[in-house]
Amino acid sequence: MAGTKHLVFQEIINRGRYDDYLNFAAYMHITQGMSYFNSALVFLQRPGAVCVKTEYAWQKDYERTLKPGVTPIVIMKIGGPVSFVYDIADTVGEKVPPRFKNIMECHEVTTPLGKLFPDLQYVVKAAGIYYSESPMGLRQYGEARCDYPTKLSVERCGNSKTTYYSITINSTANDTNKAAAILHELAHILCGHLPCEDEKSMKTFKIPKRKDTDKNTKEYEAEKTAEYVCKAMGIEYSADNYLKSYNTENVDKALSESFILDATQRIIELMLKAGIDPHLVEEKNYINKPIALDNRFPK
Repeated sequence: MAGTKHLVFQEIINRGRYDDYLNFAAYMHITQGMSYFNSALVFLQRPGAVCVKTEYAWQKDYERTLKPGVTPIVIMKIGGPVSFVYDIADTVGEKVPPRFKNIMECHEVTTPLGKLFPDLQYVVKAAGIYYSESPMGLRQYGEARCDYPTKLSVERCGNSKTTYYSITINSTANDTNKAAAILHELAHILCGHLPCEDEKSMKTFKIPKRKDTDKNTKEYEAEKTAEYVCKAMGIEYSADNYLKSYNTENVDKALSESFILDATQRIIELMLKAGIDPHLVEEKNYINKPIALDNRFPK
């Protein structure tokens, strides 16, 4: 049995799916009590789900009701074909399972950053990146992808453009978390974490060519970029809470700083070009002045 486990793990490494393996292992840990097969079904359909129950169970145990238009998660039913379950993010109500109380409270907080969500949504599309929303539960706010060689179509000023880059945002999150996720996922693209084999795309988005970057470095750069952009606009934002989940002690922060600052400037340029509402932008820094990265940005 031990030899079989070793071979399975070695196959995961050979296929380059180590991060996927860790994500699923962590998911299995928080969904104890569900069969391996059904956990895998939920994970594939809704990677960010943290607590799934039937509509009847949510109503009976926690007096929670389904949000309008939510998509059910399909699992195998004992003694029957299938059953439909729903993540806690698909429901509304006052009662919450104790272990999810802090998570739910975090999702309910709205900050000034949330006011920028419609503008940031437009910025992504105007930049030529495909934008979509999908339910991702409470554990994931967004995802950036490079789907080369599959082309995606983006509508820009009445014209259709093709792109290989896409950003998907958690449709169950509030506007603040959606806005933060857009900044974070844009940073992943602009910091060079998602290289594309199409040279034209790399030049269009001014994406640096980088060698393989570890996950901790990628998350550090993406979240710090989101923090820098917010602070440049006078919006309070801290990357510390998010980065607690990652080992950033060994990140080469001096090297990362240059990529963070470049991505920060690029995002702000895109925002200003798209006509971001200036009431949240500090006039002394950006209105009618050239963009310059200086000691206004935290170190």
